[in-house]
Amino acid sequence: MDEIDKKLESLMERIDYKEEIDGSLERKIDRLVKECNCTHRQAAAMIEFTGGNVNQAIEIISSRQEKNTIIIKARFRADHTKHYGMIFLALNLEKEMLEKIEVAVASDMRLCQFDESASWENFEKVVYGLQLRDGVIPRLTGILKHRIKEIFRSKSKKMQFVQILKNGNYSLFKDWFRDEIASAVNDNSLDLKVDIDLISTLEPERAVKSLPKEKEEPGIVQKLKKEKREADFVLEVALSISPLSGILVSDLRRGDRVIVKIVDNREVGMYIAKLMGGRKDNKIIPIIAYVEDVIFINEHDVKVIVNLGPGIKGEAIENIEIRAMLVSSNEMENDEKFISSSLYKTLSFILMIFILVLIYIIIFNFEK
Repeated sequence: MDEIDKKLESLMERIDYKEEIDGSLERKIDRLVKECNCTHRQAAAMIEFTGGNVNQAIEIISSRQEKNTIIIKARFRADHTKHYGMIFLALNLEKEMLEKIEVAVASDMRLCQFDESASWENFEKVVYGLQLRDGVIPRLTGILKHRIKEIFRSKSKKMQFVQILKNGNYSLFKDWFRDEIASAVNDNSLDLKVDIDLISTLEPERAVKSLPKEKEEPGIVQKLKKEKREADFVLEVALSISPLSGILVSDLRRGDRVIVKIVDNREVGMYIAKLMGGRKDNKIIPIIAYVEDVIFINEHDVKVIVNLGPGIKGEAIENIEIRAMLVSSNEMENDEKFISSSLYKTLSFILMIFILVLIYIIIFNFEK
């Protein structure tokens, strides 16, 4: 993306459809829309960019309407391994570089049913939003994204990739792309649906075919989740592992009950751990927590976020190959009894402190 593209993108973000525009400016915008087949927002940004010079705006738009960007929207299902996914790629053919990539691999087929023939803008938003949803497999998502990026780090693979698309041999590309995905998810029976568009920098949006309302604002969902996490008190924890009977940490799901140790060495961390039964006589005691999220950091590590109690979260950075120990029904029942007992003791202690403070205030006022 060059400087003009960046400037235009910035201008388009600031354009407000509800803002009143004088008649002469509106006529210039309408002329650009009709003659250049661009959107109203693009035309308004271009008019502002050229200071109202329509002829210059037409010249710039014409120079940028060369179709040199490939948009790839793919949706796959691997029934054998029960993996389902969506992939969005934007490739600059002129510079032979990958400009955008979004990948989501899920264990729930219902999450990956968005129509690949929908507009590329909305397809990209949906894939981006999917990465925040429960049911997505962070480990496979990261591995597949990394594998695609590696194609563009390999000169031979990149040359093959780009040349096939430049020649318009899309069927050959689909076969080759399918093999790459099948290898990543380990399922040779994988079914792949691909829609490929050759567009220009100022390509107008196509009609939305099937965008569910709740998927239109993935940024808002991300913001709310971030704000919620920031409002919680976060402690450093470590997962208890079980090499034989445990589950791969990258395959943990929201709601899974795991055994963790509060290893936070801060004074406040040790104090909270003691209140929750996670420390006794300076010894760390394993406790039960609920998995809230698993975030893929790189191809080797993931961050596991667990719920330790109201307003208290735990974060553990673990290797994707370790196996976390899940909680059995008997352990859960015993732990609930222990938590109830600990909670009763804690509440009793708080109540006693409150009564002592109240007595002190009464005596102090009486002596006055």
